[in-house]
Amino acid sequence: MASTPATPRGSGGKRSLLEDIPDAAPAPAATAAKAHARKPDTEALTAEYEKELRAKLAREAAKTSFIARHGVKVAGAVVGVVVLAIVVFSFVNIRARQGGQTLSETLARAEDLIIQDTGASLDAALAQLEKARDMDESSSRAWALTAWAHALRYADHGQASEDRRRRWRRWSGRV
Repeated sequence: MASTPATPRGSGGKRSLLEDIPDAAPAPAATAAKAHARKPDTEALTAEYEKELRAKLAREAAKTSFIARHGVKVAGAVVGVVVLAIVVFSFVNIRARQGGQTLSETLARAEDLIIQDTGASLDAALAQLEKARDMDESSSRAWALTAWAHALRYADHGQASEDRRRRWRRWSGRV
């Protein structure tokens, strides 16, 4: 068999090997039918798998306990209730120790008792003033009323040297 010489092209070059390969025309109908047939199968498989996963998750969620689902909320509520109980207890306890009075009410009550100028009222005023100083140690009005009550008690109801010594020790800080 004789070989055919390469025919020169218009530009004077040789033929390429790619020109010898025949063109293959794809069958568009067969390929489209094949792709279309697979698509519903994939969608059906995906939907079935999704149903299985949802069923599995539903079973797992049903297995979890109340504490596992709401543990953080319950712990937060318990802490909140404990804090609230401590605040309420402290408020009631402090208010009870103060006789249910504020500082200004205690000082006003002590002043009213001092004005009565009896031995019992001065003792009651000194007790009220002790409560007032427990509420606020730096209250100048409480200290002034205490000095006034002691002075009246000494001048009107005692003048004993023991009262003077007790008052002096109290004011000098030796109690």
